[in-house]
Amino acid sequence: MGLFDQIGKALGKKLAETAVNAAEEAMGLKSSQPAAPQPTARGSAPVTPSRPAVSQAILDSGNTPAKPVRLIEQTFRGVGAQDGVSYKASFSLSEDFIEFDPGALEINFAAQYDPFHNEEDWEYDTSLPTFSIGIEGEEFIREFRKNGTVGRECTASPCGNMLFRAKADYRGAVMVLYGFERTGGWGDHCMNVIYSRDIEGTALEQKLVALLDAAAASYTEIRQ
Repeated sequence: MGLFDQIGKALGKKLAETAVNAAEEAMGLKSSQPAAPQPTARGSAPVTPSRPAVSQAILDSGNTPAKPVRLIEQTFRGVGAQDGVSYKASFSLSEDFIEFDPGALEINFAAQYDPFHNEEDWEYDTSLPTFSIGIEGEEFIREFRKNGTVGRECTASPCGNMLFRAKADYRGAVMVLYGFERTGGWGDHCMNVIYSRDIEGTALEQKLVALLDAAAASYTEIRQ
């Protein structure tokens, strides 16, 4: 077969493929547009229906002692009848957690459990447990006020001004939370840790809950 015969054969094949593709597009069987890229989670915490499993290294970190605590202090102003009044909230939290911007006004403070973190190049990881204070989980407080219990496990008046501590299923993950009423007219708030289901029943779960318990026990709000 000569060169021109080869070119003619290749051209004929290409024209046939083009005709087939055009027919499939016309019938809606194939799109001529490239697939849209899927977003990736980076930076601030994304909203996800569930959390992926954590790495074995993170699971094993439940067997290591918690890092020292640091004092977290936040100043906030009252609302409504207490507008203009200033308050200071403070609590202690292990340095196993690194603070991040949650990108949500309803969360006052957020941190992610990452005992191996490097603050210079740290990025949010959707698989890692989180700690937060805000109105996320306030539906559990409403249920507790109505029924006197909530979730799978519930203890009333566990410490300080906390109303209860509970463990509940939350958006495909697990939440252990303390419910309390924030001063300054802000109403119901939660202090919680949220983690993937594969952490349940492990030493890491015990460590996370112990760190949450310590933060709740140390939490105070003072009018300035």
